[in-house]
Amino acid sequence: MIQHNKPYFDLCDQDAIVAVLKSGYVAQGQESDMLEQELSAYTKIPYATLVNSGTTAIYLALYALNVGKGGEVILPTYVCSALLNAIFMIGATPVLVDVKEQDFNIDWNKVAERITEKTQAIIVPHIHGVPAFLPGDRFEGIPIIEDCATALGSTILCESGEVNHVGSIAAVSVLSFYASKFCAMGYGGFVMTRDKSLNQKTKEYREFDSVEVYQPRFNFQVSDLNAALGRSQLKKVDVFLERRKKIAALYDEFFSSKGIEKQSPLTDCQYNNYRYIIRLKQEDVKQLSSYLYQRGIKTIIPIETYELLHNYLKQDSRDFPVAEHIAKSTLSLPIYPAMADNEVEQVVSAIKAF
Repeated sequence: MIQHNKPYFDLCDQDAIVAVLKSGYVAQGQESDMLEQELSAYTKIPYATLVNSGTTAIYLALYALNVGKGGEVILPTYVCSALLNAIFMIGATPVLVDVKEQDFNIDWNKVAERITEKTQAIIVPHIHGVPAFLPGDRFEGIPIIEDCATALGSTILCESGEVNHVGSIAAVSVLSFYASKFCAMGYGGFVMTRDKSLNQKTKEYREFDSVEVYQPRFNFQVSDLNAALGRSQLKKVDVFLERRKKIAALYDEFFSSKGIEKQSPLTDCQYNNYRYIIRLKQEDVKQLSSYLYQRGIKTIIPIETYELLHNYLKQDSRDFPVAEHIAKSTLSLPIYPAMADNEVEQVVSAIKAF
């Protein structure tokens, strides 16, 4: 069976974990510190705080920006529910907006319509690794949080001519190294910022014990076992990018000739091909998915209709027509560094026969 997604692990990853076991120190320590430094060096974002998940990272980003009870956070409905969880846990109110048809990212016209005196932050996901447009680190004076959970390795060409990694524009950004993300360390996330005071605030929260001033905190720390795996994975980012690009090119050659559209960016960028999502007639999505599964190929609907945040919150679906349409008309094909050339050819051949 060709999986829809699976991590790539090699002997270097195994050796990194074994080295930590041999050291006898498996709590948060030197490996965690080194991973933070190396991620900052790669992204050119000065400060990084390693925590136990991307959800935690969103929570701490909101916390660092003083978002809380009585405040509102604007975010797109077409996104993972982890963001919703973090907003509720911090005590704020989510305000949902629709997305754009081509890149599936947040619609800034809709954002402008929903801003009130209670708005404390705007979360902008680079959905499925495709960079979203950002107007700056703030929008109408409101701080932006970049959700880069699936976008490690994606870059944006700025008006100045500089090429910046996603996450480098907003006040705060978050990354995920969950098992199915671009780099996999089991569980892990990062809060990243250029602001020293914001970084200090997130780090002080994470250091929950042995502190002079008490406040209630969760234990968000990460084992050096996970961090060592994360360091080993991070060394392979360029290899992962190149492999995903090659697979995407093979898919592009076939689908462009058939006039089949895919999710594509609206910004001047290079994206990491974290997902390869094609657009189909609604009636064809489940038929093709079932057809491929019968031939040993797993696919997924990237975000199901019921998973749209407005449906979780029982809001009127007519207010989110683009997200509703995307959820009903997209299918994500296998694409990952561990995928062999013959497996890619098998996927294309099966779709040709559909």
